[in-house]
Amino acid sequence: MQYHNQKTRSRIRNIEWQFTYDTWIEWWGDDIENRGSKSGQLVMSRFNDSGPYHPDNVRKATVNENAVEARKLKPFTGHTEETRAKMRAYQAQKRLENTI
Repeated sequence: MQYHNQKTRSRIRNIEWQFTYDTWIEWWGDDIENRGSKSGQLVMSRFNDSGPYHPDNVRKATVNENAVEARKLKPFTGHTEETRAKMRAYQAQKRLENTI
């Protein structure tokens, strides 16, 4: 079940999946018990967050480590104009409510 879920999520994200069930089980080994999406658990981290999920292109990392790496590779470039407009409207509404 975990294998199929991860394979499906990979397909949804348009990332090629090159593990068979057997190679996936072998790759995880005893660490499969620590696999998950919560803080401190292990994930498959692709090198430079690119390429397929393949035994030669992934390493085990904690959820936290993977998030830090992703932020370094894809730094925040600011809000879109649409988001900034929504934030301005929200702040204007709050100011209006505070004057009533």
